[in-house]
Order: sequence, then C-alpha cells, then structure tokens
Amino acid sequence: MSRTRLGRRLALIAAVALLAFGAVGCGRMESQAAPTCVPKGADTLALVAQSVPTAAKVPCIANYPAGWHFASLSVRNGRTQFTLDSDRAGISAVKVTLEPRCQTDGATEIPSDEPDTRRFERIISVVQGFQAIRSYSFDGGCITYRFDFDRLGRALVNEVSVAIDFMDRTAVDELVRQRSGGQLHL
Repeated sequence: MSRTRLGRRLALIAAVALLAFGAVGCGRMESQAAPTCVPKGADTLALVAQSVPTAAKVPCIANYPAGWHFASLSVRNGRTQFTLDSDRAGISAVKVTLEPRCQTDGATEIPSDEPDTRRFERIISVVQGFQAIRSYSFDGGCITYRFDFDRLGRALVNEVSVAIDFMDRTAVDELVRQRSGGQLHL
C-alpha cells in the first residue's frame, strides 16, 4: 500500500470516527448512530466497512417495520454488531454481525435471497420463544442474524428480512467520496 493511500485510509478512519462517535478508546466503539442504508448513515457505514476490510458487503438498516427500532452498535477491528429491539419480539430481538468468516456448524444451506451470497440457517429453539441463526457467506465476509424472539415473536422473521439489507462495499466507498468531496475513500 502506498504511503499516500495509507495516509488517506487513516485520515478516513479518524474523520469518520470523530464524526460518528466523538471519542475512541481501546479499539472498540459503541454508538447510537444507526448504520442506515441511506446517505445519512454514510459515516457509520464507513466504520462498519473498515471493521472488516475484506468484506465485499456491509449490513445496513433499510427501514424499520412497525414496532422495530435500532438499539445499539459496537464496532471493533474484525467485527461489527448492531441490535434491533421490537415491541413484539423483545429487547435485542435481533443481533446482526459482520465478521470475516461464517461459523456454519450445525446449519443447513438453503437458497439465498441475497445476490452473490450463500445462506445458512440453524434453528435453535421454537419451544420457549424463537431462537435461530441465519448466516450469509460472501467474498471476504459473513453477515449473521441471531434471532432471540419472545414466545409471540416467531412470525416476525420476515420483518427482519425486510428491515436489513446489504450494501456493496463499492457503494459505501462512493458515499464516503461524495461526503468528502472526493478527498476520502475506503
């Protein structure tokens, strides 16, 4: 990596971190800034993308179905996780995680609903609520949904599928370039 490119990358990380979080400590950042799929979420999406620089895709919140809201975001080197709460499925009903690779032990591969990904499903429990893990494997990364619904929430999985989307890394890079007037990029 050239010195200029490394300098730009470090400047991007610093600028985005300051904009989105204010202060950074111990390589881990937590925020109430939601990683939305619209330009308003560009700063947070840039941090998510940088947490797993090999990932070709980045998870983001496309919309909030009725009763769902963003709860938290944790970004660190090699991993990002955000959670969604639901008035029907419960607190931290869904945890969405981006990591370099998937852990698919005990999961079944099924046809994917996301382009250029492999999808794996593992049902953990349907007795005392609904608990399951859905993983999407793709070039350089893995996005996992961990469902932990209250007993009444089993039918809400489809709402999560509508709420969460994936952005290609190139689209996040374009947002960063637009927001910085072409001065910064991933």
